[in-house]
Amino acid sequence: MKLAIIKHLDEGHSIRATVDKFNVSKGTVQAAKDNKDLILKEAENNCSLSKVRIVKQNNVNVILWRWFTTVCAGGYPISGPILQGKAKQIASELGVEGGDFSASEGWLQKWKQCNNVRSYKISGESRNVDLEHTEQSKSSLKTLLVGYDLKNVFNMDETSFFFRALPDSTLSHVKQSCKGGKQRKDRITVVLTCSALGEKLLPWIIDKSKNPRAFRRQDMSKLKIKYINNAKAWMMNLIFN
Repeated sequence: MKLAIIKHLDEGHSIRATVDKFNVSKGTVQAAKDNKDLILKEAENNCSLSKVRIVKQNNVNVILWRWFTTVCAGGYPISGPILQGKAKQIASELGVEGGDFSASEGWLQKWKQCNNVRSYKISGESRNVDLEHTEQSKSSLKTLLVGYDLKNVFNMDETSFFFRALPDSTLSHVKQSCKGGKQRKDRITVVLTCSALGEKLLPWIIDKSKNPRAFRRQDMSKLKIKYINNAKAWMMNLIFN
């Protein structure tokens, strides 16, 4: 507002005309006129600071892009949070203050758009569900459960946690091929069981180690799990029986 008032006065307009144009008091216009040099100097300093911020942020973006292309060339998957974390690290190394750069979600989206980067699925398995077979199995299950109380009907399911596997999606340039490498198969198996009435049994944790180092000072019998070990960390008939 003050800069606009000064510009209007410099164009030869009177104080009264300036008051009417900007709908401010005469004192406000007079103060802007009397402090013209100070106001212009402050505006110049603020402009310089803004330019410095822009330059530093541009440096962050350029360095991040170089890092991104190098990592992609090595075949490593990259997610949004990884990019944001790396950007913060680069900003810190360049001396960019936190108030000037935060690697926000808005910044990430603009960076991806500017560099033509999108998210892609590296690999995966898709299976078509046989709906007809599913319906037949549901009917057979109802027949099989006739005569059993619901409290004695349990469902057990297992899931594997590949704790060293890399993400299955990555950010990549639209013109760059997206190929996955061999995934690490280090795993634990978790077995969960629940009755038809909602009763939950202790979860089973199946791992390779007989005496896990992480629990060497723990009484395994007091943990709220059932711990089992075998060479593959798999669910096996011997364990189920």
